Amino acid sequence: MPVYNASKYLEASVYSVLNQNYSNIELLVIDDSSTDDSLSILNRISTHDNRCKVIALSKNGGQSRARNEGFKYASGDFIYYMDSDDILPIDAITLMVVQMDEDTDLVIGDCITKGVDNVKLYSLKFDNNINLYNHYHIEESFADGKWNSAPWAKLIRKEFLKSNNIDFFEGIVMEDELWNFKVAYYAKKIKIIKNIVYEYYIRENSTMSQGVQNKHISSMIIIVNEMACFLKNKKDNVLTKSLVTMAFRLVASLNKKPNNDIKTKAIYKKISYCMKGYVFNKNMFSSFKIFCKSLLFLLPVSTWNTYIKILNKRL
Repeated sequence: MPVYNASKYLEASVYSVLNQNYSNIELLVIDDSSTDDSLSILNRISTHDNRCKVIALSKNGGQSRARNEGFKYASGDFIYYMDSDDILPIDAITLMVVQMDEDTDLVIGDCITKGVDNVKLYSLKFDNNINLYNHYHIEESFADGKWNSAPWAKLIRKEFLKSNNIDFFEGIVMEDELWNFKVAYYAKKIKIIKNIVYEYYIRENSTMSQGVQNKHISSMIIIVNEMACFLKNKKDNVLTKSLVTMAFRLVASLNKKPNNDIKTKAIYKKISYCMKGYVFNKNMFSSFKIFCKSLLFLLPVSTWNTYIKILNKRL
């Protein structure tokens, strides 16, 4: 659990973990050089429950670095990531542990999202519990957005992450997108359960509530480039749909922002170059939306803004 200035919600979040009806857990809390009293709260809790282990970083490095540091200290067989202002239902870990067998890489549960207006949404797009064995179906389910691209609501075998060098890209936001992209690529068996194992809260001034910021734009550029490099010799892989979706999302975000026109065109050219060779394959025909989005990268850069506006009205 990475923590940065989360004192308002921290105690409830930590105790939702420590009060699980599955008691054999280790809670690693990484304080990312908070300036409020988060660290003192954590130290107080850890003195009463030795399952709570506090790692205090001397310099703020961001959520990715905090998660990566925490992973180094993990002693258990399974990893469950969560944020410091969210809540675990009391039976969350139990529900997932009982599903974990020898050949399962991860178990994905459902989550409930609670926004500032108390709207509740569910994340998984499966009708029932299901086991995904086939490598293609695992990748396709992620590329089609059937499971969320956050690290939470997932119980993951630690050795799976370690052996495939899956960590969080540091220095960006939206790092979860790239992390899940690699999880989907390497996973051989995933179990999906429809039980709610996470309560995600969208707070005022949170990353989710702030909309598209410059940091999101720069991060998406890095993510698109990383995905393209990863798929360089795998251009027929179904995850090219994820690449197209992210690249389209980047262009659509740029289209909404009052950026300098010269700067935007320069980014468009980089994206166009990056996407060469990834668009025209059979995977783009599996979904009308994906197909329409992929067509963008076959058009001249000068027409992108117009095409985005037309597509937004039609889709």
